[in-house]
Amino acid sequence: MATAFVFVRDNGGGTCESRESKKLIRRHVMKGKNAGKKIHRPSRLTQLATRRASDTPASMFCDLGFPVETTPERREIIYSFFTSVADRLYPCHLGITMDDAKRLYFEILFQDQDTSNEFFLREGKSSPKALRYLSQTLTLVRKRVEGPDALSDSTLMIVLSLVSQEQMRGEYVGAKVHAEGLRKMVQLRGGLDGLEGNEGILLKVCKIDIVAALQHGGPTMFYLDRMSKVRDVATAKGLKFDRPSSLSFGDRHGSVDPHLEDVFLDVLAASRMLNGSLPGRTLDILTFLHLQISIFYRLLRYCPLAAENQRSDVDSTCHIGLIVFMMTVLLQHEGRSILDYRLVKRHLRGVLSSQLGDTRDTGMGLWAMCMGGIWMAGTVDLDWLFSRIWLSGERLSIQTWDDARRLLVNFPWINIVHDQPGRQLWEDAHRRAAESWMHT
Repeated sequence: MATAFVFVRDNGGGTCESRESKKLIRRHVMKGKNAGKKIHRPSRLTQLATRRASDTPASMFCDLGFPVETTPERREIIYSFFTSVADRLYPCHLGITMDDAKRLYFEILFQDQDTSNEFFLREGKSSPKALRYLSQTLTLVRKRVEGPDALSDSTLMIVLSLVSQEQMRGEYVGAKVHAEGLRKMVQLRGGLDGLEGNEGILLKVCKIDIVAALQHGGPTMFYLDRMSKVRDVATAKGLKFDRPSSLSFGDRHGSVDPHLEDVFLDVLAASRMLNGSLPGRTLDILTFLHLQISIFYRLLRYCPLAAENQRSDVDSTCHIGLIVFMMTVLLQHEGRSILDYRLVKRHLRGVLSSQLGDTRDTGMGLWAMCMGGIWMAGTVDLDWLFSRIWLSGERLSIQTWDDARRLLVNFPWINIVHDQPGRQLWEDAHRRAAESWMHT
């Protein structure tokens, strides 16, 4: 076979001026270099998926199967949820790892084909597509409750998702209907004890129950108190869960209902434990959730939000302060919540307004105001609260944030959660007070 020679003209100095000539040379060289080789060039989409997959804890799911066939796109959604959404919904900023919970909830969400479909069938609060899927889900639930899977874990998860969706949509009537169905299912399973074999579902049922009580103000459907277990786990991990004595509490804060005082001391011990945790030595997420759920249940059993208030000012302030403190830690992230707790806000304002003339304030009123301001920041107008914070500081002879913080840390206070927004709240309140004085 004759060899074909390709000649390229140059400018006489050994260089090529023509862009076409340079291109021809490069192509000719590469033909020889790649001769006999099969070149695989992945698409940009594949490269992106590979890069993202390397940033996700895929090993967490490698030994878990899917009940339905999944595509790379669906797996990408799953990884994004567990690495982004879940980390924002739970207190990873406290140094608590989410790995165990992610694996647990993965197993719950993908127990069978129906629950797997539920994970993907979400598109906005009230779009036509979302409403169509909601209708299909209701049909699926009716079919399941009439069959052998009526009380299965997967059926419970579908009902839980219905309650949760209605809560997010602000459809409290619909949420209450589904919650009543959930209550009956749990009762038929033997109560919360019947869910002991599935920790994820147990915690999810309790959280949905607590959210419902905070939204409508009534009593909870269930009750779970695992504080003794939480203390044992903390001790085994070398964490200090030291409760102050009741005597020192009474000397500092005066007479408080004994049941409420008991909860307050546990919350105070827990907050100090979290403040003193070292990297790599803190509560696991499941124990942390049991701590939160146990405290919420005890507070709501002591007094549901919609109950007629016949408590003393000190008891009312302590009660709402503890509720809001817990909400700043568990039920929101970075000052935002996807759920509406208007009843809590209304109750908080009613209680704090009554504290304006309380000359016996030991600091609990200021602490409750700061908790309320931190929790509501960016969602409502806080002018009414700014004036009360300033007046409370004046009554306590507190002028600076450092002095205020020295008082506030005697109450439940988590440094990484409350320090920065607390300072901002204090400065905003005093700036607003100064502006008011200038205009009078």
